Amino acid sequence: MRGRATARCIGGLIAAAVVAASCSSDTGPGAFDPVPDETPAASPDGGSAAGETPATGQAGDDERIAAADEWLRTSSGLAPAVVESLELVGVEAVGRAAHVRYAQRFEGVGVDGAGVVVHLLASGAVQGASSSLTAARPSSDLMSITEDAVISIAEKAVQGTVTTVEATEIWVATGGELVPGWRVELGTADPLGSWSVVVDGVASTVIRVERDQLGRQAT
Repeated sequence: MRGRATARCIGGLIAAAVVAASCSSDTGPGAFDPVPDETPAASPDGGSAAGETPATGQAGDDERIAAADEWLRTSSGLAPAVVESLELVGVEAVGRAAHVRYAQRFEGVGVDGAGVVVHLLASGAVQGASSSLTAARPSSDLMSITEDAVISIAEKAVQGTVTTVEATEIWVATGGELVPGWRVELGTADPLGSWSVVVDGVASTVIRVERDQLGRQAT
């Protein structure tokens, strides 16, 4: 099973999908805790300093990633096998603080909604993290549905005229283990909307349908 995404455009429109997952628990360095409470620093012209070259005493992205990697290995309390399942997604600056995001993957395929966000202060020190990791591991089940078939299922699960569609292979947690699945992102007109449909690739059933349109709604 290989991770891949296939995009199709209908009518020349382009849709963007943003996936984010986080949940928090115990606080304190070495545990998972909330987002740093730091206000953005002002730039000389009165704007935000986010995205600008770090000032003296403020960590850059390479330093932030190194600090987050080290914290995950030595202070997070996560098992080495879990740490090994994490793949860097990127760094998000929020004022002078930053979030380093990781996705959980097995065999090169992402786990639906699973990952870790490590929160760092301006100095680069780790404040804590938010986790949506799963303890489930891949099953021996094989994908039983093709990309064309899953797109057809997803199109029937949403409202409106489908204008764009992108299907990505994922792992889906069900029954205490991970099974092959698909996440299909669709854009629609009449009504206008963006949809995410998660399908069990073994049972060929819809697990979840989410809609983005002037605020997130779940169906």
